[in-house]
Amino acid sequence: MECNWNINDLKKLYRKLYRLFPKVSNKEKAKIKEDLTTLKIMIEDLSNNGVKKTFCTLSFEEKVYYELECASNFTFMWRDIIELNKKGLHFITPEVIEVKSKVLTRDDILTLVHDFYKTMDKDIYELFLKAFKERKNHLRFSDTKTCDRDSYMFYLPFIDEAYIEVFNYKNYVTLPAMIHEYGHVIELSQKKKNGSNYNFLVFSEIVSTFFELIANYYFSSLNEFEEYAFEEQKAVLNMTLLDANDLTAEFDIFNKIHEFNSQCGNHLKSYLANKHNINKNTLQDIFDSFISQNLQYTFAVMIAVELFEIFKVDSDKAFYLLKEYMNLPENDPFVYYEKIKGLGIIPNQSIESFARSLER
Repeated sequence: MECNWNINDLKKLYRKLYRLFPKVSNKEKAKIKEDLTTLKIMIEDLSNNGVKKTFCTLSFEEKVYYELECASNFTFMWRDIIELNKKGLHFITPEVIEVKSKVLTRDDILTLVHDFYKTMDKDIYELFLKAFKERKNHLRFSDTKTCDRDSYMFYLPFIDEAYIEVFNYKNYVTLPAMIHEYGHVIELSQKKKNGSNYNFLVFSEIVSTFFELIANYYFSSLNEFEEYAFEEQKAVLNMTLLDANDLTAEFDIFNKIHEFNSQCGNHLKSYLANKHNINKNTLQDIFDSFISQNLQYTFAVMIAVELFEIFKVDSDKAFYLLKEYMNLPENDPFVYYEKIKGLGIIPNQSIESFARSLER
Protein backbone atom coordinates (compact mmCIF):
# COMPACT_ATOMS: atom_id res chain seq x y z
CA MET A 1 0.00 0.00 0.00
CA GLU A 2 1.41 3.38 -1.00
CA CYS A 3 1.38 5.72 2.00
CA ASN A 4 1.21 9.39 1.19
CA TRP A 5 -0.82 12.56 1.21
CA ASN A 6 -0.26 15.14 -1.45
CA ILE A 7 -0.63 18.88 -1.71
CA ASN A 8 -3.76 18.70 -3.86
CA ASP A 9 -5.60 16.58 -1.27
CA LEU A 10 -4.67 19.08 1.44
CA LYS A 11 -5.77 22.06 -0.66
CA LYS A 12 -9.14 20.41 -1.35
CA LEU A 13 -9.65 19.82 2.36
CA TYR A 14 -8.60 23.42 3.13
CA ARG A 15 -11.16 24.80 0.64
CA LYS A 16 -13.87 22.50 1.99
CA LEU A 17 -13.35 23.66 5.58
CA TYR A 18 -13.04 27.29 4.51
CA ARG A 19 -16.47 27.11 2.81
CA LEU A 20 -17.95 25.35 5.82
CA PHE A 21 -16.66 27.94 8.33
CA PRO A 22 -19.58 30.48 8.10
CA LYS A 23 -22.19 27.74 8.54
CA VAL A 24 -21.10 26.27 11.89
CA SER A 25 -21.38 27.24 15.55
CA ASN A 26 -18.76 29.40 17.30
CA LYS A 27 -17.40 26.33 19.10
CA GLU A 28 -16.95 24.51 15.80
CA LYS A 29 -15.45 27.62 14.23
CA ALA A 30 -12.63 27.53 16.77
CA LYS A 31 -11.81 23.95 15.76
CA ILE A 32 -12.01 24.77 12.05
CA LYS A 33 -9.63 27.70 12.58
CA GLU A 34 -7.16 25.31 14.18
CA ASP A 35 -7.56 22.87 11.28
CA LEU A 36 -7.04 25.62 8.70
CA THR A 37 -3.89 26.84 10.47
CA THR A 38 -2.45 23.31 10.59
CA LEU A 39 -3.37 22.61 6.97
CA LYS A 40 -1.68 25.84 5.91
CA ILE A 41 1.54 24.70 7.62
CA MET A 42 1.33 21.28 5.95
CA ILE A 43 0.72 22.83 2.53
CA GLU A 44 3.59 25.30 2.97
CA ASP A 45 5.90 22.44 3.94
CA LEU A 46 5.15 20.66 0.67
CA SER A 47 5.21 23.88 -1.37
CA ASN A 48 8.68 24.75 -0.04
CA ASN A 49 9.98 21.22 -0.68
CA GLY A 50 10.70 20.87 3.00
CA VAL A 51 12.66 24.10 3.37
CA LYS A 52 11.60 25.78 6.60
CA LYS A 53 11.87 29.52 7.12
CA THR A 54 14.32 30.35 9.90
CA PHE A 55 13.14 31.89 13.13
CA CYS A 56 12.85 35.65 12.75
CA THR A 57 15.89 37.61 13.84
CA LEU A 58 15.40 38.82 17.38
CA SER A 59 17.63 40.86 19.65
CA PHE A 60 19.16 39.15 22.66
CA GLU A 61 16.68 40.89 24.98
CA GLU A 62 13.75 39.80 22.81
CA LYS A 63 14.97 36.21 22.86
CA VAL A 64 15.32 36.24 26.65
CA TYR A 65 11.84 37.62 27.24
CA TYR A 66 10.35 35.27 24.65
CA GLU A 67 11.90 32.34 26.50
CA LEU A 68 10.79 33.73 29.86
CA GLU A 69 7.21 34.06 28.67
CA CYS A 70 7.18 30.46 27.40
CA ALA A 71 8.79 28.95 30.48
CA SER A 72 7.00 31.06 33.11
CA ASN A 73 3.71 29.28 32.36
CA PHE A 74 5.21 26.15 33.87
CA THR A 75 7.23 27.35 36.85
CA PHE A 76 5.70 24.51 38.89
CA MET A 77 7.90 22.01 37.04
CA TRP A 78 11.15 24.01 37.13
CA ARG A 79 12.23 22.38 40.37
CA ASP A 80 11.88 18.86 38.91
CA ILE A 81 13.86 19.79 35.80
CA ILE A 82 16.60 21.28 38.01
CA GLU A 83 16.63 18.04 40.02
CA LEU A 84 16.87 16.04 36.77
CA ASN A 85 19.90 18.13 35.86
CA LYS A 86 21.55 17.45 39.23
CA LYS A 87 20.94 13.70 39.03
CA GLY A 88 21.79 13.33 35.37
CA LEU A 89 24.69 15.74 34.87
CA HIS A 90 27.43 13.13 35.26
CA PHE A 91 25.67 10.76 32.84
CA ILE A 92 25.99 13.20 29.92
CA THR A 93 28.34 11.82 27.28
CA PRO A 94 30.32 14.21 25.08
CA GLU A 95 29.42 12.32 21.94
CA VAL A 96 26.87 9.63 21.16
CA ILE A 97 28.04 7.22 18.50
CA GLU A 98 25.88 7.30 15.40
CA VAL A 99 25.43 3.75 14.16
CA LYS A 100 23.63 3.14 10.90
CA SER A 101 21.65 -0.06 10.57
CA LYS A 102 21.02 -2.05 7.43
CA VAL A 103 18.77 -0.48 4.82
CA LEU A 104 15.06 -0.89 5.55
CA THR A 105 12.39 -0.54 2.89
CA ARG A 106 9.07 1.15 3.58
CA ASP A 107 7.41 -2.26 3.80
CA ASP A 108 10.08 -3.42 6.28
CA ILE A 109 9.43 -0.37 8.45
CA LEU A 110 5.65 -0.74 8.39
CA THR A 111 5.87 -4.45 9.22
CA LEU A 112 8.26 -3.88 12.11
CA VAL A 113 6.16 -1.02 13.54
CA HIS A 114 3.03 -3.17 13.34
CA ASP A 115 4.75 -6.16 14.93
CA PHE A 116 6.03 -3.97 17.75
CA TYR A 117 2.58 -2.62 18.62
CA LYS A 118 1.14 -6.13 18.41
CA THR A 119 3.23 -6.99 21.50
CA MET A 120 1.63 -4.18 23.47
CA ASP A 121 -1.47 -4.21 25.66
CA LYS A 122 -4.58 -5.40 23.75
CA ASP A 123 -6.42 -2.06 24.07
CA ILE A 124 -3.34 -0.15 22.93
CA TYR A 125 -2.89 -2.44 19.95
CA GLU A 126 -6.51 -2.00 18.88
CA LEU A 127 -6.18 1.80 18.98
CA PHE A 128 -2.98 1.57 16.95
CA LEU A 129 -4.45 -0.88 14.44
CA LYS A 130 -7.41 1.36 13.67
CA ALA A 131 -5.06 4.20 12.74
CA PHE A 132 -2.62 1.89 10.97
CA LYS A 133 -5.34 0.55 8.66
CA GLU A 134 -6.07 4.15 7.61
CA ARG A 135 -2.43 4.90 6.78
CA LYS A 136 -2.94 5.22 3.01
CA ASN A 137 -4.04 8.86 3.29
CA HIS A 138 -2.71 9.65 6.78
CA LEU A 139 0.93 8.58 6.74
CA ARG A 140 3.65 10.19 4.67
CA PHE A 141 7.23 9.06 4.17
CA SER A 142 9.30 12.14 3.38
CA ASP A 143 12.66 12.11 1.64
CA THR A 144 13.27 15.75 2.62
CA LYS A 145 13.48 16.91 6.24
CA THR A 146 10.90 19.63 6.88
CA CYS A 147 12.24 20.56 10.32
CA ASP A 148 14.93 19.72 12.85
CA ARG A 149 12.95 16.68 14.02
CA ASP A 150 12.62 13.29 12.37
CA SER A 151 8.85 13.15 12.43
CA TYR A 152 5.65 15.07 12.96
CA MET A 153 2.04 14.43 13.83
CA PHE A 154 -0.55 16.94 12.60
CA TYR A 155 -3.97 16.78 14.26
CA LEU A 156 -7.10 18.40 12.81
CA PRO A 157 -9.64 18.58 15.69
CA PHE A 158 -12.73 19.53 13.66
CA ILE A 159 -12.52 16.56 11.32
CA ASP A 160 -10.83 14.52 14.09
CA GLU A 161 -8.05 13.15 11.92
CA ALA A 162 -4.32 12.80 12.47
CA TYR A 163 -1.61 12.93 9.83
CA ILE A 164 1.86 11.53 10.38
CA GLU A 165 4.96 12.60 8.47
CA VAL A 166 8.21 10.68 8.98
CA PHE A 167 11.55 11.46 7.43
CA ASN A 168 12.69 8.21 5.86
CA TYR A 169 16.25 7.47 6.87
CA LYS A 170 15.70 3.99 5.39
CA ASN A 171 17.26 2.48 8.49
CA TYR A 172 16.54 1.80 12.17
CA VAL A 173 16.11 5.48 13.15
CA THR A 174 12.80 5.63 11.26
CA LEU A 175 11.29 2.89 13.46
CA PRO A 176 11.19 4.65 16.88
CA ALA A 177 10.26 7.91 15.11
CA MET A 178 7.17 6.36 13.53
CA ILE A 179 6.29 4.48 16.73
CA HIS A 180 6.54 7.81 18.60
CA GLU A 181 4.07 9.49 16.23
CA TYR A 182 1.60 6.63 16.41
CA GLY A 183 1.80 7.07 20.18
CA HIS A 184 0.27 10.54 19.69
CA VAL A 185 -2.56 9.05 17.65
CA ILE A 186 -3.19 6.41 20.33
CA GLU A 187 -3.42 9.11 23.01
CA LEU A 188 -5.79 11.21 20.89
CA SER A 189 -8.00 8.18 20.26
CA GLN A 190 -8.09 7.28 23.95
CA LYS A 191 -8.94 10.84 24.97
CA LYS A 192 -11.69 10.95 22.38
CA LYS A 193 -13.17 7.75 23.84
CA ASN A 194 -13.34 9.18 27.35
CA GLY A 195 -14.32 12.70 26.31
CA SER A 196 -11.08 14.35 27.50
CA ASN A 197 -9.40 17.24 25.75
CA TYR A 198 -5.88 17.44 24.36
CA ASN A 199 -5.00 20.94 25.47
CA PHE A 200 -1.65 21.12 27.20
CA LEU A 201 1.34 21.09 24.87
CA VAL A 202 3.74 20.62 27.76
CA PHE A 203 2.18 17.21 28.54
CA SER A 204 1.69 16.16 24.92
CA GLU A 205 4.87 14.12 24.48
CA ILE A 206 4.60 11.76 27.46
CA VAL A 207 2.67 8.87 25.87
CA SER A 208 4.57 8.95 22.58
CA THR A 209 7.93 9.08 24.39
CA PHE A 210 6.92 6.09 26.54
CA PHE A 211 6.32 4.02 23.40
CA GLU A 212 9.59 5.27 21.90
CA LEU A 213 11.52 4.08 24.97
CA ILE A 214 9.77 0.69 24.85
CA ALA A 215 10.51 0.45 21.12
CA ASN A 216 14.25 0.87 21.62
CA TYR A 217 14.11 -1.66 24.47
CA TYR A 218 12.11 -4.11 22.34
CA PHE A 219 14.35 -3.86 19.28
CA SER A 220 17.50 -4.09 21.38
CA SER A 221 16.44 -7.67 22.15
CA LEU A 222 16.56 -8.53 18.44
CA ASN A 223 20.05 -9.36 17.23
CA GLU A 224 19.79 -7.44 13.95
CA PHE A 225 18.90 -4.19 15.75
CA GLU A 226 20.55 -4.59 19.17
CA GLU A 227 23.40 -2.11 18.68
CA TYR A 228 21.31 0.51 16.87
CA ALA A 229 18.46 0.44 19.37
CA PHE A 230 20.88 0.71 22.31
CA GLU A 231 22.59 3.77 20.81
CA GLU A 232 19.24 5.37 19.97
CA GLN A 233 18.07 4.94 23.57
CA LYS A 234 21.32 6.45 24.76
CA ALA A 235 20.82 9.39 22.39
CA VAL A 236 17.35 10.07 23.85
CA LEU A 237 18.83 10.20 27.36
CA ASN A 238 21.79 12.35 26.32
CA MET A 239 19.67 14.94 24.50
CA THR A 240 17.26 15.13 27.45
CA LEU A 241 20.07 15.71 29.95
CA LEU A 242 21.70 18.34 27.75
CA ASP A 243 18.35 20.14 27.45
CA ALA A 244 17.80 19.90 31.22
CA ASN A 245 21.22 21.47 31.72
CA ASP A 246 20.39 24.38 29.40
CA LEU A 247 16.94 24.84 30.92
CA THR A 248 18.46 24.95 34.41
CA ALA A 249 20.83 27.69 33.23
CA GLU A 250 17.88 29.60 31.79
CA PHE A 251 15.84 29.28 34.97
CA ASP A 252 18.77 30.66 36.96
CA ILE A 253 19.00 33.64 34.61
CA PHE A 254 15.24 34.23 34.77
CA ASN A 255 15.50 34.47 38.56
CA LYS A 256 18.09 37.23 38.16
CA ILE A 257 16.18 39.26 35.56
CA HIS A 258 13.73 40.78 38.05
CA GLU A 259 16.65 42.85 39.43
CA PHE A 260 17.34 44.33 36.00
CA ASN A 261 16.08 47.83 35.31
CA SER A 262 16.02 48.60 31.60
CA GLN A 263 16.21 52.31 32.43
CA CYS A 264 19.61 52.01 34.06
CA GLY A 265 21.42 52.40 30.75
CA ASN A 266 22.81 48.87 30.56
CA HIS A 267 21.81 46.25 28.04
CA LEU A 268 20.49 43.06 29.60
CA LYS A 269 23.41 40.97 28.33
CA SER A 270 25.94 43.42 29.81
CA TYR A 271 24.01 43.48 33.08
CA LEU A 272 24.03 39.68 33.40
CA ALA A 273 27.68 39.46 32.36
CA ASN A 274 28.91 42.20 34.72
CA LYS A 275 26.57 41.82 37.70
CA HIS A 276 26.43 38.03 37.75
CA ASN A 277 29.69 37.17 35.98
CA ILE A 278 28.02 35.14 33.22
CA ASN A 279 30.06 34.84 30.03
CA LYS A 280 28.43 36.75 27.15
CA ASN A 281 29.10 33.96 24.65
CA THR A 282 27.49 31.46 27.01
CA LEU A 283 24.43 33.69 27.28
CA GLN A 284 24.22 33.97 23.51
CA ASP A 285 24.50 30.19 23.03
CA ILE A 286 21.77 29.47 25.59
CA PHE A 287 19.20 31.86 24.18
CA ASP A 288 19.99 31.26 20.52
CA SER A 289 18.70 27.70 20.92
CA PHE A 290 15.16 28.68 22.04
CA ILE A 291 15.43 25.81 24.50
CA SER A 292 11.96 26.43 25.98
CA GLN A 293 10.56 24.77 22.85
CA ASN A 294 12.12 21.54 24.13
CA LEU A 295 10.62 21.85 27.60
CA GLN A 296 7.79 19.42 26.81
CA TYR A 297 10.29 16.82 25.52
CA THR A 298 12.49 17.09 28.61
CA PHE A 299 9.44 16.81 30.85
CA ALA A 300 8.08 13.91 28.78
CA VAL A 301 11.23 11.86 29.24
CA MET A 302 11.15 12.54 33.01
CA ILE A 303 7.66 11.00 33.23
CA ALA A 304 8.05 8.37 30.51
CA VAL A 305 11.20 6.97 32.12
CA GLU A 306 9.25 6.29 35.31
CA LEU A 307 6.58 4.36 33.36
CA PHE A 308 9.26 2.59 31.33
CA GLU A 309 11.14 1.37 34.41
CA ILE A 310 7.83 0.02 35.77
CA PHE A 311 7.16 -1.62 32.37
CA LYS A 312 10.43 -3.57 32.56
CA VAL A 313 9.29 -5.15 35.83
CA ASP A 314 5.51 -5.28 35.40
CA SER A 315 4.11 -4.38 31.97
CA ASP A 316 0.49 -4.80 33.10
CA LYS A 317 0.97 -2.21 35.84
CA ALA A 318 2.69 0.17 33.42
CA PHE A 319 -0.17 -0.02 30.92
CA TYR A 320 -2.72 0.37 33.71
CA LEU A 321 -0.98 3.57 34.84
CA LEU A 322 -0.67 4.76 31.24
CA LYS A 323 -4.41 4.40 30.69
CA GLU A 324 -5.16 6.10 34.00
CA TYR A 325 -2.93 8.96 32.91
CA MET A 326 -4.65 9.23 29.51
CA ASN A 327 -8.03 9.27 31.26
CA LEU A 328 -7.16 12.20 33.53
CA PRO A 329 -9.43 15.21 32.93
CA GLU A 330 -7.41 18.23 31.82
CA ASN A 331 -8.02 21.45 33.75
CA ASP A 332 -5.34 23.62 35.29
CA PRO A 333 -1.81 22.46 34.28
CA PHE A 334 -0.55 22.54 37.89
CA VAL A 335 -3.52 20.47 39.08
CA TYR A 336 -3.00 18.09 36.16
CA TYR A 337 0.65 17.64 37.11
CA GLU A 338 -0.29 16.89 40.70
CA LYS A 339 -2.76 14.27 39.47
CA ILE A 340 0.03 12.59 37.50
CA LYS A 341 2.07 12.40 40.70
CA GLY A 342 -1.03 11.16 42.49
CA LEU A 343 -0.96 8.08 40.24
CA GLY A 344 2.46 7.27 41.71
CA ILE A 345 4.38 8.48 38.66
CA ILE A 346 6.99 10.58 40.44
CA PRO A 347 9.61 12.42 38.31
CA ASN A 348 13.31 11.59 38.73
CA GLN A 349 12.90 8.51 40.93
CA SER A 350 14.26 6.18 38.25
CA ILE A 351 16.39 8.39 36.00
CA GLU A 352 19.67 7.19 37.54
CA SER A 353 18.83 3.49 37.20
CA PHE A 354 17.69 4.14 33.62
CA ALA A 355 20.97 5.93 32.84
CA ARG A 356 23.07 3.21 34.47
CA SER A 357 21.32 0.57 32.33
CA LEU A 358 22.77 2.33 29.28
CA GLU A 359 26.35 2.25 30.51
CA ARG A 360 28.70 -0.24 28.91
